Amino acid sequence: MALDPNCLFCKIINGDIPAQIVFRNENVVAFNDIAPQAPTHVLIVPTLHVENAAGLAKMSPTLTADLFVAAGEIAATNGLTGYRTVFNTGAEAGQSVFHAHLHLLGWAWTGLAPRLKIDLALMERTLITVPTAIPMVALIGPHDDNLRAVEAAFPSVNITVRGNEITLRGPHIDCLALENLFGELMVVIRSGNVLSC
Repeated sequence: MALDPNCLFCKIINGDIPAQIVFRNENVVAFNDIAPQAPTHVLIVPTLHVENAAGLAKMSPTLTADLFVAAGEIAATNGLTGYRTVFNTGAEAGQSVFHAHLHLLGWAWTGLAPRLKIDLALMERTLITVPTAIPMVALIGPHDDNLRAVEAAFPSVNITVRGNEITLRGPHIDCLALENLFGELMVVIRSGNVLSC
């Protein structure tokens, strides 16, 4: 499919709308997300207009693979030895621009990001396993003060703490933001700093 003149990402591909382009070849354009959910958050888009990942995979498995190859090259350029790639397909899954795009998310503190298990069927439940080296009281506060502050900032997410696990239930985008926040808080604690509200 050709580019769609009404599509935001097609306009970025054509250079009609400015973006921080970090990678470009004949099949792929990648640019920094304007609302990053991680220290490295790049959107990788095919240079053909296709509505979503399912349509892209059906139309061209090769072009779909090119997105992942670009993700690997971008991650290496950013010094990431570990990273996450995500397609949101459909509004219910959080897709807001209907031009297939792969999210590349990475943390500069490779090895310190939280270990995550995501219930992909629901896309609204996130389990964060806190490393045993981080005392939970340091993360959530001596009287759950830090936890209460986070709950007040994200009223749409139900947060449950059990042992060294934090379960988030709520809208996908809010859970993703909280997952990143807890990851950053763990880095602060590991560096010897104390959290306070």
